[in-house]
Amino acid sequence: MMSSLSERLLVHYDKNNYIIIQKVKVIYGVCFALLFVTIIYFFYLLYEYPENTAILIPLVFMHLLMYLFIYLLYRGHFSFVAHFVLISILTGIWMAIFLDKGEVLSRMDSVLLVMGILALSPLVIVRRGKVIILYYGVNVLVLYVIVFSMMKQGQLLPAESVEFLLDATIGFLFSGIVSFHVHKISINALERYIENANEIMRQKNEMEQVNEQLQASMEELEATNEAFERQNQELLEAQHELKDSEYRFKVLHEASSGGIGIHDKGMLIDCNQGLCDLTGYTYDELIGMNGLLLIAEDFRDMVMKNIMSGYEESYDAMGVRKDGTRYYLEILGKQIPYHGAVVRVTEFRDITARKEAEIALQKEKEQLAVTLRSIGDGVITTDLDGRVALINGVAEVLTGFSQEEAVGTHFIEIFRIQPRGGAGLTINPVELVIKSGNTVNLERDIELIGRDGIARIIEDSAAPIKNIDGEIIGVVLVFRDVTRRDFIEKELNKMQQLESLGVLAGGIAHDFNNILSSILGNVSLAKLETMTQEERMQCINDAEKAAIQARHLTSQLLTFSRGGVPVRETAEIKDIITDSVIFSLSGSNVKCQYEFSDDLWHGVVDKAQISQVIQNLVINAKQSMPGGGLLQIRAENVSLPEQNEFHLYAGDYLKISIRDQGGGIPRDLQARIFDPYFSTKKKGHGLGLSVVYSVITKHDGYVTVDSEPGKGTMFTIYLPATKDRLAEKKQEDEAACFQSGKILFMDDEEGVRRVAEKMLRSLGCEVKTAADGGEVLREYSEAMKNMVPYDLVIMDVTVPGGMGGKEAIGKLKEINPHVKAIVSSGYSNDPVMAEYRKYGFRAVIVKPYRLDELSKEVIAVLSEKF
Repeated sequence: MMSSLSERLLVHYDKNNYIIIQKVKVIYGVCFALLFVTIIYFFYLLYEYPENTAILIPLVFMHLLMYLFIYLLYRGHFSFVAHFVLISILTGIWMAIFLDKGEVLSRMDSVLLVMGILALSPLVIVRRGKVIILYYGVNVLVLYVIVFSMMKQGQLLPAESVEFLLDATIGFLFSGIVSFHVHKISINALERYIENANEIMRQKNEMEQVNEQLQASMEELEATNEAFERQNQELLEAQHELKDSEYRFKVLHEASSGGIGIHDKGMLIDCNQGLCDLTGYTYDELIGMNGLLLIAEDFRDMVMKNIMSGYEESYDAMGVRKDGTRYYLEILGKQIPYHGAVVRVTEFRDITARKEAEIALQKEKEQLAVTLRSIGDGVITTDLDGRVALINGVAEVLTGFSQEEAVGTHFIEIFRIQPRGGAGLTINPVELVIKSGNTVNLERDIELIGRDGIARIIEDSAAPIKNIDGEIIGVVLVFRDVTRRDFIEKELNKMQQLESLGVLAGGIAHDFNNILSSILGNVSLAKLETMTQEERMQCINDAEKAAIQARHLTSQLLTFSRGGVPVRETAEIKDIITDSVIFSLSGSNVKCQYEFSDDLWHGVVDKAQISQVIQNLVINAKQSMPGGGLLQIRAENVSLPEQNEFHLYAGDYLKISIRDQGGGIPRDLQARIFDPYFSTKKKGHGLGLSVVYSVITKHDGYVTVDSEPGKGTMFTIYLPATKDRLAEKKQEDEAACFQSGKILFMDDEEGVRRVAEKMLRSLGCEVKTAADGGEVLREYSEAMKNMVPYDLVIMDVTVPGGMGGKEAIGKLKEINPHVKAIVSSGYSNDPVMAEYRKYGFRAVIVKPYRLDELSKEVIAVLSEKF
């Protein structure tokens, strides 16, 4: 703690000036000592001389000065403080002597204190020793002044004064001489000490420099020694590695499947067993042999050139064995150090098998190119990125791009296809093959747009190209121009259609003549007055049956035609099948066996049309088994992928199979069974299977036949299905809700209007008829104005030369948004009949209809709530 305090007090002084440091410490000691002395002396005088307070003033002044001196001394003002302290002490003592009122002798004793203080002058003086004499001279002068002053005041006798002054002068003189010489001696001694210390420091610095040099030399020597040891260790490791390398080289040299020879300037100096086996020479025969003798003569110049140039890449040549046989050779040579010299090591590999395979492959490629150029179909191959790798001559002609232009070009840039007529989008066959990994056949009616802009109808198939591991490495596309064939097929189809129309017209005329004969005959009989009431009713019933038969025939004809759009709804297919089968097999000796999946999906179908399909197939099966038999019907769920054999949309379907045990259908007739009016039965108009095909097609489904003579026939139907639940319908007693109604009936045929009016009046309805939509609008608006609106409007879809129901319903809804209307037509092809609610109608009724059918629809609509 004292050491740190001393360092802080000396912070403003040069640590290397020893003399100053020591003197500063002494002055610090004097100042601190005087602080305590003045305090003690102050209390002493205050105690001894309480009445003489004047003597205390110098003490207080001196005490305060000590604080100032300590601060100035700390700030580095040694000379000033030292002199000021000495002068202040001396001044204080002389003032005390002068102001003291005590005895003269006690006052004069204080002169000894002055001498003691002056003894400190060597500590105050730093350089000039003569200043000490000045201090003593001034103080002697002050002493004389005080003594003479006291002598005048009578405090001292002259003899006493002279004696005192003589003694004091001698004391001051002796003390001054001593102080001067002490200062001089101390200065000289300190200077000599400093010189010696500096010399010692110089010698010490020199010794430290020598020591540092020695230390650096030792470190350099140690580093050199470590480097030598490291180099020695590396040399030993290199020797070991060289031995290991030589050993490994020898092992590899012998273990290599190829031949390895080491030669210097063409002469073999070492080889492995592989070279012996390859060439047929022994080891002793090869050593010293010219290596070029192992090369076929026509390849030696090339090999020699590669050796001289230091060529270090593999290349092919022809080798020759000891027995003179030639073989394909792969050579790889490199320069290596060997037993202190640079030699060339050469590896020989027999590549005869590879070369023969390459030659065979090249021949196959040439044959393939010739084949591709020769075949009549266009062929294009691509890589996985869809870039053309090969294109044959036919493809060049059809696309307009040559082999050189096409190779490397993206497939879609040269093979531009579109649906016939340019409407719609077409898939990219290459992308589809890569995605599915299977063969893809393009959809029908595809056009290829050549470079010349000409559109050609093509047939196309694409298949994956796989390597030996079964991985797809590309796609091959085969296509042909079928434009002319398509034209011929269209012409043949027209001829076939004309032939079919002839058959159809004959069949229709035959069936309708029979039906009309029955109707006309029965009506003529009913007019006879000789007929009884019972006989007349029988004739009317027979005429009605003939009319119903005619309606059924026209229904099938419409379904077969391009119209007959199905009115689809979600339905329980199991119920449709069972109801249709029960109806069709009624009274026959054919038994039906059902097999339905437990979780059978629902069909999205027109229930009436599908029921007609099932009835037609069941009736055909029943007729094929006149002696009775078993009819097997199975229904199950199937999900078809995007690519399927039926070309149907991907999704959920119902698969319905109907198998009989009849005589089957001859194979040569199976392609025609769906043609209209074609039948293998003596009785039958030949529309049943045509209707089946037409209905299933319009349902976006598919129907197939599988038959073998003597083993029966199986028809398989695919219909769109849904997993949605059936909507629950509330059963209401509609008849109970119906009382009567005001009905506006519209049809352009007067006979139809008259019959319908009578039917509706028989139901208790008030009826007004109209010939077209314009008349309907006028009647309906008038009734609304008179506050007697119509409860129901029944309108025909089309009116030749006038407004039909399709147009009139929109205007009626403008008059009354809640209008109730039924659409009627004898032509079911119109889309209004299939989607009547979409157009604003509440129900639909197909002409011709009976009273009970008309009554059912009228009651149902009138009973509806808004």
